Amino acid sequence: MQPPSRTDFEVPEPLSASIELSPRQILRDAALLDGLPATTRVYILDTGATDLTGWVQAAQTVRAAGLEAVPHIAARRIKSAGEIEHRIAALTREAGVRDMLVIAGGTSAPQGPFDSSIALLETGVIERHGLRDVGIAGHPEGSPDIPDRAIEAALDWKLAWAARAGVKLRLVTQFSFNADAVREWIDRMHARGIALPVHIGIAGPTGLASLLRYAALCGVKASAHAAVRRGSALSALVTSYTPEPFAHAIEWHAELTSGAHVAQLHVFPFGGLKATADWLIKRGSWEPRPAGTRGDT
Repeated sequence: MQPPSRTDFEVPEPLSASIELSPRQILRDAALLDGLPATTRVYILDTGATDLTGWVQAAQTVRAAGLEAVPHIAARRIKSAGEIEHRIAALTREAGVRDMLVIAGGTSAPQGPFDSSIALLETGVIERHGLRDVGIAGHPEGSPDIPDRAIEAALDWKLAWAARAGVKLRLVTQFSFNADAVREWIDRMHARGIALPVHIGIAGPTGLASLLRYAALCGVKASAHAAVRRGSALSALVTSYTPEPFAHAIEWHAELTSGAHVAQLHVFPFGGLKATADWLIKRGSWEPRPAGTRGDT
């Protein structure tokens, strides 16, 4: 079922949005952060190419801009128990990090002792360093490597862990182009009684070539090709991707689904931070921040 157009249905309130950047992007052009609304979550991507000093500097830069730094912790990229202990200690102590995204990571084989996010969480490292907000992965379109039943069992384990540890969880999904699949997944979470806040991954506005390249790297190539085909059916001259129809579909579903816990959009700015920020401000997901203002978090 397609959502009604904005002209024949009262427009749902735009969801707020977080953003995902690499340490290199943050450190290369920190001034871009000044335009983001205060307290916005900035997820710091683990590319496997950043040392601990770079991680801390990126998080400090985000915090200095009045934003919330949320480093990725990719379990399969961690080479030892000592490394993760040292990294989290430095991020919390030196950069004031209060929130992290804990995921398995995209490597085909573990680079150390952790083959999953559960294996890392079992160590107690999150609790030892006083973290009380943690994002975990949501899988609206499933995973090519993990059966659906195993995904459900892992989520059940994390819910029990969070209750024991006193940690507030949220589900953060990979970006998608299949609004129907995402809406069905939201309904399944609701039917299972999963009441976690859900942050839906979405690609920001970008060119089609960049879109397909990133989609292939992130395992959602088929979904991206379907989005391109839909755009091509409208115009043979389509050369760019706009996320607005996807965002509207999710917002409309959240508005009409009683008990849904869709809290935010989580944006991957493949077309650049400025283009993404302009789109989010135009649609009302972000309030523009006056130039030159910064705030402490």
